[in-house]
Amino acid sequence: MRWTQVGGALWWRRWSAPHYAAHLWMALPWLGVSVTDTIVDARFLEAELADWDAGRFAMHGESLAVEWLSLEESHELARIEFGL
Repeated sequence: MRWTQVGGALWWRRWSAPHYAAHLWMALPWLGVSVTDTIVDARFLEAELADWDAGRFAMHGESLAVEWLSLEESHELARIEFGL
């Protein structure tokens, strides 16, 4: 779930209604990017998930291959690359 600030400041902020989104964490060493993240808004999530299921990920006009990791591999990657 994701909320965005629609007004106010400090303790009197106003927030949007919650909506679904995917928070992506990426390590892209071939681009010189050690760690980055992005949000995929719900409007684009269904198409994005279909691409991932098909083994592809579009970024900056380039189509990259998606490789799914096991649970153990995912935990190890999160620990090493993202410090989680």
